[in-house]
Amino acid sequence: MKSKLVIIRILSLIFCQICATSLFAQSGNIVTGTVVDENGESLPGASVVVMKGKEMARGTNTGIEGEFKINVYLDKGDTELVVSYVGSKDKVIKLSNKVLNTSLKIELMPDDAMLAEVTIVEDGYARLPRKDMVGAFTTVKAEDIMMPAYQSIDQMLQGKVAGMTVVNSSARVGATPKITIRGTSTILGNTSPLWVVDGVVQEDALHIDMSSSITGDMKELIGNQISWLNPQDIDNITVLKDASATAIYGSKASNGVIVITTKKGTPGRISVNYSTNVSVSERPSYGIYDMMNSKERIQFSKEAYEAGVRYNETPLPQIYTYEGLMAMFNERMITEEQFSQYLQRLETVNTDWFDLLTRNSVSQSHNLSVSGGTDKYTYNASIGYQDNKGMEVGNENDQITTRLSINSNINSKLSINAQLNGSVRNSYGYAGVNPYTYALNTNRAIPAYEENGQLAYYSKYYQYQYNTELGGYNQYSYNVFNELENTYSTNVGTQFNASVNVSYKILDWLTYQGTASMALSGNNSESFQGEKSSSVEQLYRGYAYGTEEAGSAKYNAALMPYGGVLRQSNSQSVSYSTSHRLQFSKEFNENHRLNTMIGMEIRSSKGESASNTVWGYVPERGEKLVSPTLPENFKPIGTDVNVGWGALQSLYNGAWSKTSTLTNYMSFFGIVAYSFMNRYVLNMNIRSDASNRFGQDVNKQFDPTWSVGLSWKVAQEPFVMNYIPWLEQFNLRATYGIQGNVVNSISPDMIVTYQGLLQSYNEYYLTISNLPNNQLKW
Repeated sequence: MKSKLVIIRILSLIFCQICATSLFAQSGNIVTGTVVDENGESLPGASVVVMKGKEMARGTNTGIEGEFKINVYLDKGDTELVVSYVGSKDKVIKLSNKVLNTSLKIELMPDDAMLAEVTIVEDGYARLPRKDMVGAFTTVKAEDIMMPAYQSIDQMLQGKVAGMTVVNSSARVGATPKITIRGTSTILGNTSPLWVVDGVVQEDALHIDMSSSITGDMKELIGNQISWLNPQDIDNITVLKDASATAIYGSKASNGVIVITTKKGTPGRISVNYSTNVSVSERPSYGIYDMMNSKERIQFSKEAYEAGVRYNETPLPQIYTYEGLMAMFNERMITEEQFSQYLQRLETVNTDWFDLLTRNSVSQSHNLSVSGGTDKYTYNASIGYQDNKGMEVGNENDQITTRLSINSNINSKLSINAQLNGSVRNSYGYAGVNPYTYALNTNRAIPAYEENGQLAYYSKYYQYQYNTELGGYNQYSYNVFNELENTYSTNVGTQFNASVNVSYKILDWLTYQGTASMALSGNNSESFQGEKSSSVEQLYRGYAYGTEEAGSAKYNAALMPYGGVLRQSNSQSVSYSTSHRLQFSKEFNENHRLNTMIGMEIRSSKGESASNTVWGYVPERGEKLVSPTLPENFKPIGTDVNVGWGALQSLYNGAWSKTSTLTNYMSFFGIVAYSFMNRYVLNMNIRSDASNRFGQDVNKQFDPTWSVGLSWKVAQEPFVMNYIPWLEQFNLRATYGIQGNVVNSISPDMIVTYQGLLQSYNEYYLTISNLPNNQLKW
C-alpha cells in the first residue's frame, strides 16, 4: 500500500474534532460514510471538510475505522465535501440532495509527489525530510524488492536502484555479489560500498588468505558484511550515491553507502507472523548455450588438424580427443581400424556434463516473527532459517538468524531502543574444482565413464613449477568426479551483535541521539585436497596415484608420495562503536527551515586470523598425518643437491601463520540542511577522521571530507506556475564534495620479516616486505 510509505503523518485529529464540536449545528442534513485507500483499507484521521464556496464551513476527522459523520446545509450555501489525507490526492464531492442522509464510501488514491516530499529519509546519522536533501539517494521498501529466488538483500537490489550495479559473479549459493555505485573509485582499496545497519557501520568481512588453489573457493563461501542479516527483518533501504550524500561517513564512503533500517514493534495486540518461501531453479542445459556436440567438436578438430594448425603443446597420445588419436596413429600405437572405432565413439558419446554436474536448485526459507506492545513499550522478535541447495552438485548453504528489538518510550522526551542479533551460517563446496565451469567448457566428446562403468581418465597438460627436469608442462590424468570425491571446502560463520540507541528531546527543537554497539564475528574454514586428487599429483607428487612403487625414481623425487593437503583457517574479530549527536530542527516563520547536526564517533575493531597447512593428511585412515622415509642422497625435484630429511621436515610439520590487525577511528562531523521558501535548499556536510590506518606521519593521521549541495525547485516559482501551469516537477541540483577511502591491503607501518643467518657475515638478518603507505607516491 503506497500510502504506508508516508513516515510522518500530519496529526489533524485533535484540530478537526475541535472544529466539529464548535461548528456543528443542532439541525441540518447528516452525511455519513467511510474513507478507504486504493486497497480498501480504512484511513483513520482523514480530514473531511464542508466548503461554502471557497471557504471552509466546518470539518471533522475520520475515526479508527475510517468512519465520519458531518452536518450539511444546502440552504446556507454548502457546495462541496473535500476529503484529504496525507500522501493521498484530495477527493471533492459535489453536495446535492442525492448525497444527503446517505452513507458514502470514499476511496482516496496515493499522491506520489506528496509522498516524496513528506517522507523522512534515514541516512544512518540524521533524519531529514526528503525535500530538504540535495544529494543523490534512493530509498526503497524491503517489501518492494523481496524475491524468493534470492536469499540475501544485496542480491535483491539488482536492477532496483539507478546508478547501482549488482553483478552475481558466481552461480554458487551464498556467493557474495559485486556491488558498485556509480563506478569504481579506488585502485588498491576495497571497492564495496559501506554498509550501515540501524546507524552502526558494519566492519569489513574477515580476511582469509585465498592466494592458493586450495583456498581459492573460500571467497564464495564466507559472505560479506551483512550476510548475517535476515532480509525479512529489514524495513527500508537508502542508497547514498554522490559526495554530497556520502561525505558524512568520511574515509570509507567513496564507494557509496547503503543504509538499512530494520523493523520495529508497533503498539497493539500481539501479532504473530509466519512466512515461508520455496523456489526451484531449473538446471542449465546445452539447449540454452550455442555449443558444439560431440560430432561437431570432432569435425572442428579434424578440420583444424588437416589445416596444419599449430598447438601450444604436442598433442598427448590418448583415445579421448581427435588430436590424441592422431598422435597414437602416427606413432603406430593403434591400427587404422582401431582409429576408426575410437573416432566413431568420440563422435557419438555426447556427454551431458550439465546433467552429471548440476541439478535443479531448491531454496527454502522460513521466518517466524512476534511483535506488539503498548504506547510505551514495543517489541519485535524473529527467527529465520534458510536452506539453499545450489545448482552445482555438492554446493549447499544454510543459515539460522535470530533478532530481538525492544523500544521503550520512557516519557515524552526519552526513548531507548535495544537490539540483539545472532546468526550461524554453514557453507559447503569443493577445493580447486568448479563443476559448473567444467561442464560449460569441457569437450562433450570426452566420456565421464568407461564402458565398464569405471571413471574415464584423460591426459592433460599442467604447468608444474617445481619440475624443471621434464620441462614447463607435465602430463597427468584427470577425471572431474575423482576431484569432487577427493576435495572439499567448508566454512562456518557466526555473528553476534548488540546495539542501543538513545534519543532524548532536550527542547522541542533540540534532540540528543546516542548509539553504542558491539559485534563479534568468526569464521572457521577448512579445505582439503586428497592424495588421489589431480592437484596433489601436480604440485607434490609428480605422478598419478598408485602408478609408482616405493623406491622408484619418481617416488624418491616426490615431495609428498602419500597423503593430501589440509588447510584450516580460523578468524575472529570484535568491534565496538559509539556515536553522540545533537540534532537541531526548527522552522522560522513560513519561509525558513533549518536542520543541523553535530556529532562525534569512535570505532575500534580488532581481528585475528590463524591458518595452518599440513601435508600428508589421510582422513580415511583415522585422520592421520603420514610422512615418507627418505632415501639416502635424496634430491628434491628440480635440484641437483643431495639433502637429508631436515630440508623437508617443515613440509610435514605444517605451515602455521597468524596475523592480527587493530583499526581505530575517531571522527567529528556535522550536517546543515537549510530550506528557504521550500524552493531553495542548501546542504553541507563535513567530517574529519583520525585513524591509526593513515600512516606514521602525524600530519597525515587526519582525513577531512566535506561536501556542499544546492537545489532550486524551479517548478514552484510563481512565474513558472503562472505561465507554465502544466509543469509540475523541475528541479536543478548541483553538488560537490571530497570523499576518501582506506586501503587496508597496505599497512601504515613498515613490515619486516625475520630471516636466519646471513652466510657471508654469520649474522641474523631481516628483509623489508612492506613500506609504510604514507611513503608510497602514486
